[in-house]
Amino acid sequence: MVRKKYFERIKLYYLNKIEEISKLPERDYKNYYDFVDLVNSFTNTFNNNSESTNYILNYALNSNKFEEYEKSNIMKHLIEVVKD
Repeated sequence: MVRKKYFERIKLYYLNKIEEISKLPERDYKNYYDFVDLVNSFTNTFNNNSESTNYILNYALNSNKFEEYEKSNIMKHLIEVVKD
C-alpha cells in the first residue's frame, strides 16, 4: 500500500542510493552487496526468474567473475532497469 501511494518517492530514493554507490571511486564487497540488495528491494520483477539476464548480472556483482570496469557497466545497466 505504501509503495503504491509513494511509488515515485520510493523510486527516487532507490535510484539515488544505487547511483551513489555506482559513482564511488573504489567499491568493496559491502558496496556491491548494498547495490544488489537495493536493486532487489526495488525490482521484484526479475528476482523470481533466476534465468533472467538481469538476475544473473545483479548477483554477479558480488563475485570475482568481472573486473571493476565490467562491474561499472553492469551497474549502469541495472540503474537503467530500475529507471524503467
